[in-house]
Order: sequence, then C-alpha cells, then structure tokens
Amino acid sequence: MAIQSSNGPLGQISGRVGNKIYYVSNGKQYVKSAPKRYSKPPRAGQINQREKMKLAVHLISGIREILKECISAHTWKEYTMGYIIKRNLKDGITNQFPDFEIDFRNVVLTRGMLASSCPRGVKLEENNMLYISWGKIPHLVADEYDEVLVFLCEKSHKRIWAWPATGAIRSNYELRLDLSHALAGQQLHVWLAFRSRRGEYSKSTYAGFVDVLVSR
Repeated sequence: MAIQSSNGPLGQISGRVGNKIYYVSNGKQYVKSAPKRYSKPPRAGQINQREKMKLAVHLISGIREILKECISAHTWKEYTMGYIIKRNLKDGITNQFPDFEIDFRNVVLTRGMLASSCPRGVKLEENNMLYISWGKIPHLVADEYDEVLVFLCEKSHKRIWAWPATGAIRSNYELRLDLSHALAGQQLHVWLAFRSRRGEYSKSTYAGFVDVLVSR
C-alpha cells in the first residue's frame, strides 16, 4: 500500500504500487522494481550459499563491535564488514551444507597498520589454564604497551568472541586465562591481536587450539 504526502502538486508517494516501490530520500522521489516472488523451492546451490552466508555472519557476530572499531581506524577503504564476511566465505568456510567446517587458520578478523607479534603457540596447563605466548616486539609500528586481544571460538558453536585479557600488554610476552568453569569439554581455537593506546589494530593471527578438559 502506498502513502501520498502533500508535498508538490501531486504529492510524493512512499510504498508499493503493483510491482514498483516508491520512496522519498532527501526530499526527492525515487522508484525501484519490487523484488520478485518465487514459488519454486530453492535449488541445492542456493540453499548452500544462503546457509554459508548465515554461518559467515554468525561466526563474527560476537566481536562485531570490536570489528567496527577496527574498521573505523583503518585507512584502507576496502576493509569493511562486507570484506570480512566475503573473505571468510571464500577462505574460512569449507565443505557443503549441512556439513560446513571452519578453516580456523584462514579466518579473517582484525587488520591494521600496527605490527603483529607472532604467536609462539597455545597450550592447556593444569586446572584448565590457557597459556598463550608470543614473540618479540617488532621494531616498526609497535609499542611495548600495546593491549593484547584474545579471540576464542568453540569448534562446535562456530562463533568467535573476545576473552577479557585485562591488563595484558605486548611486553608481557605471555598470558594465562582461566577456562576451568566456562568451556570444559570443548575444542577451543585461539587468535591473537594487538591494539595500541591510539586505537590502532594489528592483523589477527591464528595461535592454535586446545581441548579443554572436563572438570572432575
């Protein structure tokens, strides 16, 4: 149903009329074709692509605000939320629906001008303490006080989130996170990134995975 306003001799229209959609933007009248409705069931390829897109969006939904901040600080205009989703569709998700798998090593998260410190690895210590270490501070575009960002993803849930590493800075070269109560029984994948005091980000780097033990 279309609605007519009083602006202009014939007024302005917003809404649908037949197969056309009328709308007003910045005081100007526009019209576009309405999307077609299909009665045929979607093909297997369409279902696969639709479900793959859902997974790509779900994968980063837990860190969306961090990614928005990273994008706003980035000077490369092509680095957008759409770019992140597109890259993960192409490189981060494998197989066909309903058997999608995440290729964790190729997942794209943060990126920026800040230099990364290469992860030396992750391991599970006694009482489900997650130990993460990284290499020396690069001489260029990095600072010993850069904040450490840890991103985690349970293999079964396929959704990444940021784990608080309160007070951890780059010059610590290591940190420990207590996983004893939250993630028992899960295979946990880990990424590492850094954020400067000026709000600049480094490229996220896959650090590895651990199997969190069930508490007894």
